[in-house]
Amino acid sequence: MTKGKLVAVYGSMFSGKTTYLIEQFDKGQSAVVFKPDLDERYTKKPMVVSHTQAMIPAVLVNHLKPEEMRELVGDFKVVMIDEVNFFHDSLLEIVKSFLEEGRDVYVAGLYLDSERNVWGPMTALIAIADNKVEVTARCDGDAGTCKSPAVLTYRKIPKTEQVRVAGADEYGATCELHYEELHHRPKGK
Repeated sequence: MTKGKLVAVYGSMFSGKTTYLIEQFDKGQSAVVFKPDLDERYTKKPMVVSHTQAMIPAVLVNHLKPEEMRELVGDFKVVMIDEVNFFHDSLLEIVKSFLEEGRDVYVAGLYLDSERNVWGPMTALIAIADNKVEVTARCDGDAGTCKSPAVLTYRKIPKTEQVRVAGADEYGATCELHYEELHHRPKGK
């Protein structure tokens, strides 16, 4: 059996990670798409939704129990997983098992949180990926006129926990130069 390939799509918020998955799905591939159960930003329905409101059907999986994917994958030869950063680190072993079974796997997510800390299994997945796709957003610096690509996510208001599912009301994208200026740190840091 031929080993599957792993494609890792990563970048800041608003960089097009989910859009990339949707575009791959729309190419007519027969695929199962998984997303973490706690991501209800745009819908509570089992759908992967981009910030531009493009959507595809998905299967909700308990973010603390990614092994549920094994039971739900069926005969699909292509597996897509959105918002990988929200899943437990054990997702790495699940993805490896899919690859050994000859399935192609696409993963998308943040690898750094808004404090620039490594977050979830994405970094480990990038390390073993056959194809690495780094996407960038437009930087919010200089009142949105910065020409540098945004590679970081910043927090618009202070937060107290690492996992805070939110959209443009609480997060933005920034380049290295504007990160300190735009980012609001949690109290005490």
